[in-house]
Amino acid sequence: MKKSDLYFVFIGLLTPVTIFLRAVAKDDVLIKGQNLSIALTWALLALAAVFWLMWGGSIRPIREMSFFALIVLTLWSYTALRESAGGSTFNYLAFTLPVVILLLSLKPPSVRQVRLLADVFFVALAAVALIGTVMSFVSYPLSDQYAPTRFMIGSFAPLGEYRWVSVFETTTQAGAVGSYLALYGFWRGGWFFRLMSVGGILIVLSASRGSTAALLAGLVVMMWLLPKIGKIKLTTAVKVAVTSIGSLALLILILTKDRTLNSRTDIWLNYFDLSTESPFLGLGTNGLQMAVQNDPTIPTGIPMMHAHNIFLDSLARIGIVGLVLVLILFIFVLLQAFRTGGTGIWISAALAVAVLVNQLSDVHIDWVYLDYDYFVLIVAFLFTLHVERVFPQSRAKLLTGQHHV
Repeated sequence: MKKSDLYFVFIGLLTPVTIFLRAVAKDDVLIKGQNLSIALTWALLALAAVFWLMWGGSIRPIREMSFFALIVLTLWSYTALRESAGGSTFNYLAFTLPVVILLLSLKPPSVRQVRLLADVFFVALAAVALIGTVMSFVSYPLSDQYAPTRFMIGSFAPLGEYRWVSVFETTTQAGAVGSYLALYGFWRGGWFFRLMSVGGILIVLSASRGSTAALLAGLVVMMWLLPKIGKIKLTTAVKVAVTSIGSLALLILILTKDRTLNSRTDIWLNYFDLSTESPFLGLGTNGLQMAVQNDPTIPTGIPMMHAHNIFLDSLARIGIVGLVLVLILFIFVLLQAFRTGGTGIWISAALAVAVLVNQLSDVHIDWVYLDYDYFVLIVAFLFTLHVERVFPQSRAKLLTGQHHV
């Protein structure tokens, strides 16, 4: 490993370290007045910046990366300003997102460096999930918010009344992480196949239907982008048949258990109605909470912290302006991912689609913070850089993650 690669290692560790320390460390564990997760995350980012400055090479912006950074930073700035105007406050972790984006955009990584960044991120994410689960089984109190066992009561779970959470805040978040780990492990192959096992465990024990749909969607994308898998030739007829069977199975899984999708359809309607109160700029987080509390038509007992849909949530929270920026971000990443998917880097399209599907039934992305879903979306985009320029004649070698770059 070169010194110029080390800053990608530190950036890849940022989000997993934050997740783990936020679950393990108590709020009263402080370093110079800051929560442990905030202090150590910024320490990692400072190390990344040092290696970026000293050994990161010269500044060489790429047009696509610059446009991506412009979208992300515009969305971050607008959301932060909108939320601040509504009385919301942010901790110092909010400022890691623009710093990371600026570092990556000014000195964009090569395909090999993106793979290194992704390897560190996904392996660390799997590690904190497993370590957190072991700690939960020995009754280590991971958080005051949940019981020490870190299982949640649910109506649909392979373990009866319990669903797995590990170090993540909800079962849907644990399941979403599982879908990303499974897809990346399958793409990378070799030793990284172990990530598929961890991802599968997260999906099954969290009993998240949304993450199951995300994993299936990612695999369907892979199938449509590849000419064959092993010795099996993927003709159009085969792709259509497999897609149809998978879609039917997914509909049965989702709709036969609970047609309201665990009250999500009611929440979607309520959030759409709330969005009409301030359609252009949105209500902001505090405004939404007040609107929910003061609206007598919203049934009690329905969790209304967010819309359980990234687009409806953005519309109600940050308005049409914010929603347009969110749409531009997703559309740009998906277009770039599918454009380069034909070169064999299908993982970008698969991860981008998986993030999108996970966000259709829940909201894990806060556009101010660098959480794991946002980081996965960034990694999906980074994989699209350089591919067609560097490997115009080597597409066959890029069909798996084991290629030499």
